[in-house]
Amino acid sequence: MTKKEILELKLEFKSGNMTMIDWFQISEGAKFFRISSGLKHANDITKSPFYYEDFAIGKNAEKQVLKKFNEWWLSLNYEK
Repeated sequence: MTKKEILELKLEFKSGNMTMIDWFQISEGAKFFRISSGLKHANDITKSPFYYEDFAIGKNAEKQVLKKFNEWWLSLNYEK
């Protein structure tokens, strides 16, 4: 998945009787890259089954993080 596709993901799940939506955020700079799920609860503990966070520093940070994210995403077997 590309950065654009990751940012466009809006994933629904049930928490009790409520429908929740999780998403992903990307932070990047000259030598760092980070992907994290966006939904956090007041106690900073997520109930989302789509919780994800990865961060890398260095010349290939973006490539490393995107590769790990795509491996994780495929392991979910989630149909968009």
